[in-house]
This record gives sequence, C-alpha cells and structure tokens, in this order.
Amino acid sequence: METRTVLIVDANADTAELMAYILSRRYTVQIAPSRTLAMRALFSFSPDVIVAEYFMAGIPFSDFVNALRQFNPASNIVLTSAIVGLDDVAAAYPLHYLAKPFHPNRLLTTVARAMISNPNPQTLELAL
Repeated sequence: METRTVLIVDANADTAELMAYILSRRYTVQIAPSRTLAMRALFSFSPDVIVAEYFMAGIPFSDFVNALRQFNPASNIVLTSAIVGLDDVAAAYPLHYLAKPFHPNRLLTTVARAMISNPNPQTLELAL
C-alpha cells in the first residue's frame, strides 16, 4: 500500500511541527516554512494534500494556489488560519478550510477529506 503524502506550508515552526507530528501517524509529511520553499519542494515531492497557512510573507496566497494548480491541476489544498472569516474564501473555491486553533482529530479529518476530494481547478482571485 502506497503511503499518502502531505506538505505543510507554515512559517510558524511550532505550528508546522505540531501538524507534522499529528499527521505523521498516517501520512508521509514534509514541512516548508515559506511558499517559495514549498514551490521548490514540489520538484522532488508530490504531495497528495497541501496544508497552507493563509497569512504568510512572500508570495500572495492566491498566486501560490494558482501556481500549485498550474504545476498540478489536481492539487488538494487545506487553507489554515487563525483569522475568522475565511470560510467564504474556501467555499468560493475548491479549498478545504481549517480554522486555528483546531483539535488534532479535526486536522486528521480535514486532511482525510482533502485526500479524497477532486478539486475543480480555477483561477483564484481574492480581495482580502
């Protein structure tokens, strides 16, 4: 049986390590502390799901998602954030949303759902 893979994109090392610890019970996990490093990782690592923090320095989230979808149109993405009100962003596009803080079981459930999703790629345009 092939192991499923997850890429965590979060600049907060503690949060990323905690998510990796929880998810590593079921998946092969890699961490990228920036969106730029996440894009570079895709050349050697093909994740089934990408768990990405919304508010990070560098590449804007919408550009990051569009680049992911160009690289792999079937990218399954879980949007994470401690900021309330991003449900509409996730609902408007084929993204899963996980609000921080979250219970470990909620993280596992959200990633499991993303694993079986079939995203309908489209250009992401956000005005947040």
